[in-house]
Amino acid sequence: MKRLLDILNDRGENYLLPFFWQHGETEEKLREYMGAIHACGIREVCVECRPHPDFCGEQWWHDMDILLDEAKKRGMRLWVLDDAHFPTGYANGALRHAPEHLRKQVLDFSVQEIAGPLPDVCVSPTFDGKLVSVTAVKAMEDGIDGSSAIDLTASMENGCFFWDVPKGYWRIITVFKTRSGNANPDYINLIDKTSVRVLLDAVYEPHYAHYASEFGRTIAGFFSDEPQLGNISGYDPDNGIGKQMPLPWSEELEELLKRRWGAGFSTQFPGLWFSGEGSASARLDYMDAVTNLVAKNFSEQIGGWCASHGVRYIGHVIEDNGEHARLGQSTGHYFRSLYGQHMAGIDDIGGQVLLGGDEIIRSFAHQKSGEAPVDDGAFYHYALGEMAASLAALDSRKQGDSLCEIFGAYGWSEGRRLMKRLADHFLVRGINHY
Repeated sequence: MKRLLDILNDRGENYLLPFFWQHGETEEKLREYMGAIHACGIREVCVECRPHPDFCGEQWWHDMDILLDEAKKRGMRLWVLDDAHFPTGYANGALRHAPEHLRKQVLDFSVQEIAGPLPDVCVSPTFDGKLVSVTAVKAMEDGIDGSSAIDLTASMENGCFFWDVPKGYWRIITVFKTRSGNANPDYINLIDKTSVRVLLDAVYEPHYAHYASEFGRTIAGFFSDEPQLGNISGYDPDNGIGKQMPLPWSEELEELLKRRWGAGFSTQFPGLWFSGEGSASARLDYMDAVTNLVAKNFSEQIGGWCASHGVRYIGHVIEDNGEHARLGQSTGHYFRSLYGQHMAGIDDIGGQVLLGGDEIIRSFAHQKSGEAPVDDGAFYHYALGEMAASLAALDSRKQGDSLCEIFGAYGWSEGRRLMKRLADHFLVRGINHY
């Protein structure tokens, strides 16, 4: 209420920071656009760099000089979108030629099936990478019998082992870590501190080198757009733990799970992909460790860098239909993913919030293909805004600030009435920056 009263009495701050897309326009055009934005009463912009032909190159600094000059003349501030390509994590291409240890790795598995009893069977597991474990587990009609798990890792020698197969139908699950075959190999690994540091060195540090004196003054901070664990490609909304897909991995994650699982380290892995006794606890342990590492190594590392350099860190992850709690295109835990940021961010895009949309179950992405719809309109209508408002209230670092990236990809049918309704929808749910 105090903030609304301040605004009504012309004591408010700036609450709008529209994306200002950069394509390498002329100086005249850049200054004209900054003037047009200022004339609307807007005092901040987020400089959208992804269409720019020379991000962090000479033309970029030339254009940024113009934007900064215009911003200072008009009492405005700039935020910088923090990567050359969507989503955040490309590190302006720095990973393409980075040392192997900085590149993303995943945990994958292969399965061999065998029926016993059979004495002294020679088994040669197939895997593409560095071996983590080999576990035999009894197969069940609806998954595995986790209590039957036998650790065969130590038996491996020169790519094979001999095993007296007990009675029953068995799956031999070979788990390995690999840097090949994972989605987005040229993107940072969010759960690896040194890999995330590549993004800071490639994007954040060059901006500080050029504009240190403007940090915390004309330059307000940086915006991360939909960083993802990226263990698989695409936007399947059902990328929850337990699917038979490669999983995010790092050396630090391996050490955390070794300490947590102790002597049962190897026998826990089948439960990450196959349902059965013990699989729920294994998945909980894994997701808890992964999402804490996203918070520590990605969000808090970047947020800490920004805070120490006098600027703020904002943005959002993919929340679509609850994907913020899943792997793949998101980060597994909405609140932990944004711990390091200085606003609680969300995204409303492509008709997710509509009048009466809480009763709609649909997906624009699936309309043409004829596949079953996957989006739940009730999530966007009731949960999305509340998540950000809750995080803004719970996390002292946010100081009550929340953010919605809004209006995008609704199409030309989105007029001022709908935009007003969308802004009202999120305003009454506690979102105070757009």
